[in-house]
Amino acid sequence: MANPNWKKGKSGNPKGRPKKGLAISDIFQDFLMEEDEDQKANRLNVIMCKAYDLAKEGSIAHTNFLADRGFGKPVQQTDITTDGESLNDNRPLEIVFNEVNKERS
Repeated sequence: MANPNWKKGKSGNPKGRPKKGLAISDIFQDFLMEEDEDQKANRLNVIMCKAYDLAKEGSIAHTNFLADRGFGKPVQQTDITTDGESLNDNRPLEIVFNEVNKERS
């Protein structure tokens, strides 16, 4: 039986979930954008310059760090084989799942 207080097509929570405060990523971003007193630059810039210096000295880890942050991590391809069967199987998922389980046992 449907709840009589609910109206069809109307969200029960139109404003969404209430905010609990800043996310940890927001706190870190604010921290990293603050000025480092010793270097007179924001902390993120100080970290990036240090990583660059270490990469120039031959650190592969820091080279990867800079490349990943600057250009994104490389896409990893995944090969899915189907033994020649079509991936467009319109049968109900339960039937396909049962057939796969039978083949495995």
